[in-house]
Amino acid sequence: MSFADAGTIVVVEDDAALRRLLATALGRAGFRVDVYADPVTAIEAVRTSAPLLVLTDIAMPGMDGFELAAHVREARPGVPVLFMSGHHPGGDIDDDSATDDAGTDDAAIRTADVLAKPFTIDQLLRRVADAIAAGDDERSS
Repeated sequence: MSFADAGTIVVVEDDAALRRLLATALGRAGFRVDVYADPVTAIEAVRTSAPLLVLTDIAMPGMDGFELAAHVREARPGVPVLFMSGHHPGGDIDDDSATDDAGTDDAAIRTADVLAKPFTIDQLLRRVADAIAAGDDERSS
């Protein structure tokens, strides 16, 4: 799967080895990749750029992926967020369990938005392509 000059993906992952792997795989697929170890720095980057996608871990110190997604949606409403998690069996997250800081349901977070760890590079690229396409559909409607 190749996405020549496809645009930028922001990757937020606290695990350095996985961050490097994601940057390499997505870069080889044709994306520009900006990687961040902490969500606060990533939020600032999203505010000053227009990424195609934010790919983030859910469980991170300081701020989880759901809170990061709320900031991304506030700063860049049309940018899709794809979550990665090894903490949810099968990668499933029930809509009822996805809440923002105020405790309200976030219908935009669905099982389809979670890439279960561990994953293959092919699975990663398929899910990234699907998330970008869904974001394109949302932006055009």
